[in-house]
Amino acid sequence: MRANIGLGNLRLLLPMISSLSEVDETLVLIKRVYSGLLEEEEKVTLPSIGVMLEVLSVMFQMGDLAKWVDFISIGTNDLMQYLLAVDRNNSRVAGLYDALRPAVI
Repeated sequence: MRANIGLGNLRLLLPMISSLSEVDETLVLIKRVYSGLLEEEEKVTLPSIGVMLEVLSVMFQMGDLAKWVDFISIGTNDLMQYLLAVDRNNSRVAGLYDALRPAVI
């Protein structure tokens, strides 16, 4: 947040979120840091907070999650790997990793 003083363009992206409680805990920590910096009379602004959709469990929580964050980014590589249950780095099954499968589309 200090590095963003005078710029105002900091955005924090939380990766691999799988539950609302993870976001809640992280927001508490971010706001604690922000408050602490304000107490030190730093001219900081609270950054935009977003989550990366990479884990299937969070897909079913998107309605609630969207109320808590400023933006959502889609992590297609990890999301497809989990959706297809295929390790794209394992040569024995990597052929099953197909971005055009109906489940992905």
